Amino acid sequence: MAGFIPSVSLLAGLAMAAYAASGALYAANLFHPSKAKGIGATTLAALGAVLNLMALYARAKELHSVPYRDLLGSMALFGFFLAVLALVLEARHHDRSLGAFLCLRRSSSSSRLFSSPREPSRAGRS
Repeated sequence: MAGFIPSVSLLAGLAMAAYAASGALYAANLFHPSKAKGIGATTLAALGAVLNLMALYARAKELHSVPYRDLLGSMALFGFFLAVLALVLEARHHDRSLGAFLCLRRSSSSSRLFSSPREPSRAGRS
C-alpha cells in the first residue's frame, strides 16, 4: 500500500485528541508530579505533532499546493510549530510546565484544520 495517505480529517482529529490528552496529562503533572504522567504527556505531544505533520502533508497532496496557503492551513502549521517548540524546550530545559499552557492553543489550531469547510477543487480550472 505504498502511497496510501489517510484523510486529513482523520489525521487532524487524531492529532487534536493526542494534543488534548497530552494537555490533560501535563496539567495533572503540574498539580501532582509523577514520572509516568510526564513521560505520557511528552509521548502524546510528540505523537500529536507527528499526526499534525501528516495531516498537513495529506492536505498539501489534496490541494496540490502548500498547505499553509490560506488561514486554515496556516493555523494548523502554527499548531505544529507550537508542539515542536514545546518539545524542544522541554528536552533542553527538562521542564514540563510549558506543555500545560500550550496544549489548548495547539489543539485549537489543529482542530481548525478539519472543522472548516474544504476549499473547492482546482481541477478543471485554468
